[in-house]
Amino acid sequence: MLIIIKGVLQHYPPVLFYAFANTGRRKPQLVLLDHGLYTQLNISTWTNYVALWKDLVLADTKGIKENCMKFGAGEDLYALFAGILTMRPWNRVIDPAVDHLAIQGNTSNHTHTNSRNSIN
Repeated sequence: MLIIIKGVLQHYPPVLFYAFANTGRRKPQLVLLDHGLYTQLNISTWTNYVALWKDLVLADTKGIKENCMKFGAGEDLYALFAGILTMRPWNRVIDPAVDHLAIQGNTSNHTHTNSRNSIN
């Protein structure tokens, strides 16, 4: 569960947290941050992150693209960034079904399975 309280980002359950870094070269750098991350976000980053998750939950393709690009994902990588954040393929990210981001099946090994699959 992702909880944002007063600009403090907490990320549960323990899975990897990703970000794109603009290195000044053509290809952005994918940065893996520790799953135990707690950080105070500045107001701009906080509002952009909340807006991105709102768009992800609502499957708003235009909003997802706009907000991913604010994090440096770029014109050609916003779908990948959204897929990484949600741990879902793009077709599930933009699926208008209410449960498009829901975990399917048995959740007892979900964190372990998804962490292993996202690394391979």
